[in-house]
Amino acid sequence: MTTACPFETEIDDSVISNFDHEIVQSIAERLKVEEAFSRYPGWNFNGRVWWDRTTGTWKCEVWCYGVPREVVDAPDLQTIHREVCDRYGYE
Repeated sequence: MTTACPFETEIDDSVISNFDHEIVQSIAERLKVEEAFSRYPGWNFNGRVWWDRTTGTWKCEVWCYGVPREVVDAPDLQTIHREVCDRYGYE
């Protein structure tokens, strides 16, 4: 499958977690300076999250069962978290 994410390098830890609904600021800071993506795992989805330097926004490509569904973009990770949870579940 083709991904919309422009980066191949993955930061091992997740930047957003549905387990405790935490946003890991240290990973978010790394994403703003590194050409890399991080994960946002949920029960029914898995997101690839990256900072788009061109638009100055966060992007999350949501995958469900191995199929990319959509790219959600927002000015902050809290909005990414809320919008993805609203569409795909808070678990």
